[in-house]
Amino acid sequence: MVKSPGLIFEDTMAMQQAQQQLGQGFQLYNAKKFAQAEEVLRASSENNPSDPRAFIYLSNIYLQQGQWDQAKEVLERAVIVAQAQVRITAAQFEGQSKKQSIEYDDAGNQVRVAADESVGQTNPYTPFYQQAVDQLNNLPASQLSSEGNTALENKDFETAVAKFQELVALRSDNSDFLFNLATAQGGADLYNEALESIDKALQLQPTDKEYINFREGLIENRQKAVLDRALAEGDKHFKEGNYTAALKEYMVGLPLVP
Repeated sequence: MVKSPGLIFEDTMAMQQAQQQLGQGFQLYNAKKFAQAEEVLRASSENNPSDPRAFIYLSNIYLQQGQWDQAKEVLERAVIVAQAQVRITAAQFEGQSKKQSIEYDDAGNQVRVAADESVGQTNPYTPFYQQAVDQLNNLPASQLSSEGNTALENKDFETAVAKFQELVALRSDNSDFLFNLATAQGGADLYNEALESIDKALQLQPTDKEYINFREGLIENRQKAVLDRALAEGDKHFKEGNYTAALKEYMVGLPLVP
């Protein structure tokens, strides 16, 4: 059988095989067997390149593994394929909606003109198109969030702060991103900046207990840092015989002594 040009796919056997591979690939993905899932889904996309689901599932595999360029590539393909299928299916629905069935009574008189049952059908490709568009649009934020979290886990607070600052610049309406930025800033001993970030998060989620508790912890850590610095500077000046300077530092720390 000769395949027609474009995205309309007519090889029934290949489509059936692609559908089986799609299901198998999804199961492998859920089992976190990403390498095998990628191979099967790639084959599915080759057997039926007009199905956007294989590309969307592939993007999820790459996102899980932090392979951002590969994810972007297949998501762009998914958008193109899904958008084309949305248009093709919409045109088919439109053509069907214009069909009418005419009924006659026993005498041969026309009694009813009924629209085809396909009128008002939901386009099955619209959700896949929207999903692909959303994931593609969220890709930069997903990458920054992943890289920021990795830096945070590695206690590379400087990198984490930089990543989350970029992220918040993209999505300042996301309280979790602000919380992550505050966490990184707190880890870097940037307590004033961390308090500003967590306060912005609390403006978006004022009753979040985790945010409230974290803010209280930041205040305690900031006070402790000020006390430690004052004691260290005071002791230094005292050893140098500069008692006036030492007293000044001790007076700074005195109200913070628990």
